[in-house]
Amino acid sequence: MARRVEVYQALVVPGLLQTSDYGRALFEAVEDVVDVDQGVAMRLERQKILDSEEPPQLRVLLKQSVLEDPVGGPVVMKAQLAHLLKVSTRPNVHVRVLPRSKGVHVGLDGSFMLIQGRRGECGYIEAVDGGRLITDPTKLSSLRVRLDRIGDDALPREASRELILRLMERMT
Repeated sequence: MARRVEVYQALVVPGLLQTSDYGRALFEAVEDVVDVDQGVAMRLERQKILDSEEPPQLRVLLKQSVLEDPVGGPVVMKAQLAHLLKVSTRPNVHVRVLPRSKGVHVGLDGSFMLIQGRRGECGYIEAVDGGRLITDPTKLSSLRVRLDRIGDDALPREASRELILRLMERMT
């Protein structure tokens, strides 16, 4: 089981923090997803790790545009933002936003995650056709530096929550 999950996401809310309607909208947008209901159910099942007896530390860095793109429409997106606000109050969940004002930054080449488990650390770089698992220590170190640099540019937790709330209130 993961002890720590750290995610930088430039396109969508990470699966561990998605509402069912948001996840459904994403699955429905992908042409080759055969069973949308099964995909949503699997995603929600994975989220139970956050409610486990020893939940992992979850550090999420989101590009501001992730919060502004109305995935599923304004009603679905408003509920997703409300969910992010709620889950971000948990002591093991840290959600921070990389504001649009940062412009060019080291995260422009894509989303990725680092996962620390009992047996060590691995990384995952997202790609259209399935992504790539990283176990090489040198490449993991590079991802760690990149994640830390993105984090340096992100808003603090409370300022991130305030931005999410403002964006949520704008949704109609």
